[in-house]
Amino acid sequence: MLEAQQKIAQQVQLPAGYRLEWVGEFGQLQGAIERLEVVVPISLLLICVLLPSAYSLLAGYQIQALQQEQQRLATEQASLELQAMVSMDMRLKWSSDRRPSLPACPTTGVSRKLRLCLPPD
Repeated sequence: MLEAQQKIAQQVQLPAGYRLEWVGEFGQLQGAIERLEVVVPISLLLICVLLPSAYSLLAGYQIQALQQEQQRLATEQASLELQAMVSMDMRLKWSSDRRPSLPACPTTGVSRKLRLCLPPD
C-alpha cells in the first residue's frame, strides 16, 4: 500500500482545492496508528510517574502499620508480664496464708536438707 501511495504522490498532480484520502480498512488503520502514536507514550509516562508514587505511599502505610502493630504487641507483652507478676504474688500470698504451721523440732546433724521431726510422745 505504501508503494501505491508513493507512485500516486509522484505521478498524480491534484488541482488546487482537491485532496486525496485513503479510505476503508487502510484509512482506519492509518488513523489508529496516528492515535496510538500519541496515546501510548502518554500512557507509559503516566505509568512511570504514578507507579513509583503509589508504591512509596503504600510503603509509608505499611511502615506505619508495622509500627502500630509493634507498639500493640509491646503493650500486650507488658500487660501479660504484669498479670503474671500479680498472679505469682497472689499464689505466694495464698500459699503462705494456707501453709500449716510446723511444730518446732530440733535439727539433726545428718543433713540440713532433710529434717526429720517426730511428734512428741
